[in-house]
Amino acid sequence: MAALLDVPDENPDPATVAEARSDLATVKAAMARMPARRLAICTDAWLDGLSTVEIAERHGVAQRTVQHELKQATEALQRILSQPKVISLRRSEDGVS
Repeated sequence: MAALLDVPDENPDPATVAEARSDLATVKAAMARMPARRLAICTDAWLDGLSTVEIAERHGVAQRTVQHELKQATEALQRILSQPKVISLRRSEDGVS
């Protein structure tokens, strides 16, 4: 019976869920600022699972262009997600709370 109590809870804790939601919001905002072609290529690759050959044909560009756009998008998202999180503090009459 004691072994049943030692099973780790695999559900994420509230802090982990909040951080994941924050990261998702950050990624969505960054993707919304991408040039239209880059966003379309990323959507085709990351969401639709198309190959670089399929994406190149769909957009009428070279495979190398698709690879370049995906690399640029990945690097930008990595930079954004690795930035320290800034937490704004409310100001109260007595100071910062």
